[in-house]
Amino acid sequence: MDVGTAITVSKSLLELGQDIAEVVKKAQDSPDVTKRVLLYLESARAAVNALGLERQHILTDVRKCDVGELDQVNALWARLDRYLHEDNIRPQLENSIRGLYACHQAIEKEAKGIWWRKRDKQLAVKAFTNTLSELEAMLQGLSSNFYPGGSGMGVQTLVPIFELISKVREDRKFGRFQDTQVELVHEELGELAYQGVCDESHEEWFRMAGRVEALVAQLQLAFSVKITKEHASGF
Repeated sequence: MDVGTAITVSKSLLELGQDIAEVVKKAQDSPDVTKRVLLYLESARAAVNALGLERQHILTDVRKCDVGELDQVNALWARLDRYLHEDNIRPQLENSIRGLYACHQAIEKEAKGIWWRKRDKQLAVKAFTNTLSELEAMLQGLSSNFYPGGSGMGVQTLVPIFELISKVREDRKFGRFQDTQVELVHEELGELAYQGVCDESHEEWFRMAGRVEALVAQLQLAFSVKITKEHASGF
């Protein structure tokens, strides 16, 4: 599948959320249940990717941030603030999962038909059921782990970084930050970034994104259907 494989890194989470919402809408409007499922899976995959990629970029910025430079401090603070306090992606993941649940019985019924790929279809539906359960678990984890109003994964390890950068930003604003503190803050940021990379959600993102990608390929093969860029543009 071509769609969704090139989420534009330069896009904001708000823009990505809008793009994903368009794919969800196309899924809702599709009369074909298999294409509807694939579009919902594509929107779910895009949501998981968006959350994970942004978290990755934040941790990279944390490691590179020179707290002696106010512009870099402000840029990192703004990026963390958006990730933690703007809920742009999770609602679209929720909509995608809700749509997949609504298709569950129909896709099972279609898989039981007398087709030459009947066995492949039933295996694909079993994988669909398992993946749907995993996506639901991920969504519940996001909901329970959110910083108030947040829209990210693994926020427990991002919040201490945000608090430290907020303190540095505030101290610099009022002239309380000393040059002698730079090295100490860099060491603390480095340790926090390492903890962020070691967060379980870091590996969960890789695993879940791959799991959905594999299911998309399995469903396409079993049901002999393909979703093109025309069906799900914007990524």
